[in-house]
Amino acid sequence: TTLKRGGSMTLQRSVSLTSKNGSMKPRGRSNMSAGRGRKRKRGSVSRAEKSERKRLTGVLDDLARRLCKIRDRGLCRKCGKAGLECHHIHSRRHASIRFNLLNLLSLCPVCHRFMHDDPVSARDWIAMEIGAENLDLLDRARNWPELTLGEMDALVTIYRNRLKGTIQNMP
Repeated sequence: TTLKRGGSMTLQRSVSLTSKNGSMKPRGRSNMSAGRGRKRKRGSVSRAEKSERKRLTGVLDDLARRLCKIRDRGLCRKCGKAGLECHHIHSRRHASIRFNLLNLLSLCPVCHRFMHDDPVSARDWIAMEIGAENLDLLDRARNWPELTLGEMDALVTIYRNRLKGTIQNMP
């Protein structure tokens, strides 16, 4: 069968219209590459988009972590010790607020363990630390749609500029 595409260009497919039992179902494989000509399911994402999202997620995780530690002056927000880890108030799976600095706290390993071991007490402490209204805002925002690639790219630029400005202003 010859399929015409765009005027003079033709595409050859080797397809037999009859099967062994004589039915008229197409059989055989196309000479076209596996991905070409196929429609993606609604809402599906291309490999290139997945790859770019993964790359930007790694970059943003690193930038947000660094900015969080700088914001908190290298000290645990709960006890004041050094040796920091970044704690997400709402877990990283909530993509809409994963990189939001309001969702991040610098904590020492002991205080970080406390946050995960006693979530009720931790939430009370967090409400006092960042303010109940900010915690409510995070609660609502965690169910928003995830950032688009364009929004992620813009956030990378904003965070890089903020980091550059912060480092330049250090003594």
